[in-house]
Amino acid sequence: MTREKILFPFVGDSVGGSQIASILLIKNLFKIKRDFRIITFTNNGELGKYLNEKKIPFHSLSSDNGRLKVANLIFLLLKNLKFVLEIIKQNNIKKIHTNDLRMHYIWSIFCFIFKKNHIWHQHSAILSRKTKYLSKLSYKILTVSNFAKESFHYSMSKKAIVVGNPFENRKLVLKKQKKLKKNILYIGNNNFQKRSYFFIDLAKELFINNNNYEFHMVGDFNFKNSQIKRLSKFNINIHEKRFDLRRLFLNSDLLIAPAVNEGFGRIIVEAMLYKVLVIASNSGAHKEIITDKFNGRLIKSDSLKMFKKEIKDVLSNKKIFQYMVTNAYMVSNKKYDIGQYLNLFKKIYK
Repeated sequence: MTREKILFPFVGDSVGGSQIASILLIKNLFKIKRDFRIITFTNNGELGKYLNEKKIPFHSLSSDNGRLKVANLIFLLLKNLKFVLEIIKQNNIKKIHTNDLRMHYIWSIFCFIFKKNHIWHQHSAILSRKTKYLSKLSYKILTVSNFAKESFHYSMSKKAIVVGNPFENRKLVLKKQKKLKKNILYIGNNNFQKRSYFFIDLAKELFINNNNYEFHMVGDFNFKNSQIKRLSKFNINIHEKRFDLRRLFLNSDLLIAPAVNEGFGRIIVEAMLYKVLVIASNSGAHKEIITDKFNGRLIKSDSLKMFKKEIKDVLSNKKIFQYMVTNAYMVSNKKYDIGQYLNLFKKIYK
């Protein structure tokens, strides 16, 4: 029996939590007797490199590597319309599954015109007139958290199904070697929502009182060399964005997640699976992942005083620290298991 093929279109200019979650689903579709085809609008962007690294085949509509706006994407789709329709016809594709806001806008209309089932998979909180009306064209609306769902317009929210995020099971990690300094990790970017500036201020305050801390920031920050040099005086180390975070997690004690209004917070679960204690802002979907004082800590958003106090408290109490990281590992390994996620998508695609 031929497996049903699902088409996954991506812009291709970036890779974030939504793309990583989508690729994990795509890689495991064979387990629910489905197959995939991927279209990217650029083959030289971050996603193209990521897919090549993972040896996942894809079709591309352009070699352009810039940040593509909706108007550029519509032009590329129209220019390559014959090619796209051939892919759909040859693979007997009936469902098109999008994971990016720009893709939702374009493909909801495309699917309406060409009578295909559009699956709108929203990975963030969103409220706009475009989503209110275009989402009505979609066959299914999926989202990652109740927080994200509640942010939608009523008609979209009523239709939305919360599916969470998938993670591969992790075996218990080896005990870390004892380190002279406590390693504190931040993963994000300079987007205001991610609060990178807050982490820098927090690191500076902690360092001034105790230089036994080492801080690591991972992501696209676009800092100048002079800025990196100044930050290094406070034991703040800057790392380029990377997808394999295993080594950093294995050498970290804490993950600080100060972002606000996150639709999910994939990096928080990643940290839990590596037994890194998470201290996060009491905001957005963080409250759905973390049960305060059970599998992590939730702190008032943007409160330097409370974050600083909590970091000192948990690092000085080994018993409480171990209690929370053990719970975090056990809960996240069970709750976000890829097997449960696939069973849910088996029903959604059916």
